[in-house]
Amino acid sequence: MVHLREQIRALLARDAELRRLPPILITGETGTGKGLVARIIHKGSSRSKAEFVELNGAAIPEHLLESELFGYERGAFTGATQSKPGLLQVAHRGTLFLDEVALLPPALQAKLLKVLEDGVVRRLGSTRGEPADIAVISATNEDLSASIRSRRFREDLYHRLAGIMLSIPPLRERGDDITLLAEQALARACARFSGPAKQLSADALAALRAYRWPGNVRELNSVIERAVLLCPTDVIPFAALGIGATPELLLNAPYGATDLDVEALQRQRLSEALARTGWNISRTATLLGVTRNTVRARIARYGLRSIDDPEAGAPAVAARAADADEPIAPVTVTGAGTPRGRPSIAVVPFRVEGDDESRSYLGDGIVEDIVGALASLRELMVISRSSTIRYRDAPVDVRAVGRELGVSYALSGSVRRAGPRMRVSVELAETTGGAVAWASHFDGVSDDLFALQDQIATRVVGTLAPQVREAELRRALRKRPESLEAYDCALRALAQIYQLNREDFGQARVWLEKAIALDPAYAMPYALLAVWYTIRFGQGWSSDPAADQAAVLRLATAAVARDSFDAMALALCGHSKSILRFEFEEAIALFDRAIEASPSSAVAWIRSSPTYSYIGDGAEAVRRVQEGLRLSPLDPHIFLPHSFLNLAHYTRGEFDEAVRWGRRAREENSQYTANLRILAASLAAAGKLEEARDVGQALLAADPRFQVRKFVAGYAIRDPDRQERLAQHLLTAGLPA
Repeated sequence: MVHLREQIRALLARDAELRRLPPILITGETGTGKGLVARIIHKGSSRSKAEFVELNGAAIPEHLLESELFGYERGAFTGATQSKPGLLQVAHRGTLFLDEVALLPPALQAKLLKVLEDGVVRRLGSTRGEPADIAVISATNEDLSASIRSRRFREDLYHRLAGIMLSIPPLRERGDDITLLAEQALARACARFSGPAKQLSADALAALRAYRWPGNVRELNSVIERAVLLCPTDVIPFAALGIGATPELLLNAPYGATDLDVEALQRQRLSEALARTGWNISRTATLLGVTRNTVRARIARYGLRSIDDPEAGAPAVAARAADADEPIAPVTVTGAGTPRGRPSIAVVPFRVEGDDESRSYLGDGIVEDIVGALASLRELMVISRSSTIRYRDAPVDVRAVGRELGVSYALSGSVRRAGPRMRVSVELAETTGGAVAWASHFDGVSDDLFALQDQIATRVVGTLAPQVREAELRRALRKRPESLEAYDCALRALAQIYQLNREDFGQARVWLEKAIALDPAYAMPYALLAVWYTIRFGQGWSSDPAADQAAVLRLATAAVARDSFDAMALALCGHSKSILRFEFEEAIALFDRAIEASPSSAVAWIRSSPTYSYIGDGAEAVRRVQEGLRLSPLDPHIFLPHSFLNLAHYTRGEFDEAVRWGRRAREENSQYTANLRILAASLAAAGKLEEARDVGQALLAADPRFQVRKFVAGYAIRDPDRQERLAQHLLTAGLPA
């Protein structure tokens, strides 16, 4: 940081002489403070009295970016009822800050380059240019050199933006800065919420220094604000922070250590626990107080291996085979099955009564937030909301819910509003006999909606998992938007996104884009818009599949930047990095983060499966789909996990089993080409040549330009031998080379 400060001082001194800033590119991880550095440079420059205009490449929907940046004339397009200057014009004689610049669409990159080179901007629909004297500061958390090599970012624009490069180190590398930043954040939070002055305890400070801070300064500020709001004492203890460095890890750290490597300590603690239990996963999980899936994920992450493992070069998954009391069950989705050892629950859609009957989406939104909070706790197994949609607008028979979803408890309820007043009535019932565990109502006003949801989640946890610590529960409660109107828009979209008719589906996108415009810092609409693009791609409705997949990555990245614990966004981001960039290690790390954040996230479990197939671990790919189907057995997009099972069994060489799942996925969605490709290959490998050719023809009808060699060269399976085997199977199915 000292070097960075010296660079900025020299830069501003030069600007004082020349009265002009060179183009500046700021690099660093998400949340390190790139925007703050940009503002500091602007305020210290000769342009400080002019506008500082910020454009976030991930915050504005792609089709709106051009009109936002360049402006437009009246009548330039449908809905342009009056002229509007673009951000480039607003920044004239000031500073334009391009945040997340790597996510700008390629077409917009070319137009931006021309403006920066010519100093002239032309609005959409206009025939004349106007001057644009702009100092440009850009920022990114990506490797632009890699983006240039993969042709996702223009090299000429890179050279135009990177006149001066400033690199901000991640928070974990800034030593004592963490203590200073935490104390500053604490003072700001106490002043902001008009509370008494507070201080951090010694163990809290040690935990802050030990934590790896994947969200950097942004995450630190969030942790401190939450602790100030929820901790009733003047001294904030470690437990109130709700972060990853546990007291046990801190106690095992060397005396006097100030910059602890929590990953190394966690690896050591896991290794010792495995040795004590003889590599028994169940007993290790009990000893460490985590789930078995977490133990498995950490074994893979740290590359641990049993001394009895004969396969020294194989992936470190020996623990699963050594876990004698936990045989891997065959995949089945005909019944979810009640999980052993932890309570299971389904939250069915809440009814909306009274003045708001037309706003049934309000009940869906309450359920979504409650499910999100409960799913973050490892002590519960929570069914995905997508599998409970079928119970909307119908009387709830909790015993039927239990039979169909394989859960022990069902939570149902209703919402009634009269003017500003709101009552949420809730009932928690056992599904075996229908006995009511408790029933209650929660009263408040509309502005109290989030607090009511938190009360309901807290009451459920207190009944089903009373051992959950307060700090864990606080962390599970979701981040809330600043704008209730943005939340309302997101709920409207949530109600329409799974309708799977084009009209409702298209309207869902409109609501999500409006939510983003109303509250650019709200993570949920970005994540849902990423889901929207995955659905459009999966349904075969996309006119440009490659662009839709890129949009998924862009929007999921934006959601993660705003909420580093959003499991759905983390999983979609990991899936996109895997299939688009072949960055398998980074993808697996994102999946691990998603499952750590939300152990009951069906999306995280299911979306992680193909990555393991790509790297050749078909057994793990099967296990992950199995877990996802247990969490969402009635998913409206059930064809997706079934197609992933097709791929996983093909990877294992179990071609007949692959065919079985591929056929099911085809029955559920005959247009999903990703399934048709692997089904054709599986049929050819199984010797079912006539059916393989029939499926090959169906694939060509859906994708007339399909060519085997071109597809295999760009597919996420990167092993040359496996690529050639896939190519031969596809050619045997009669597909063109």
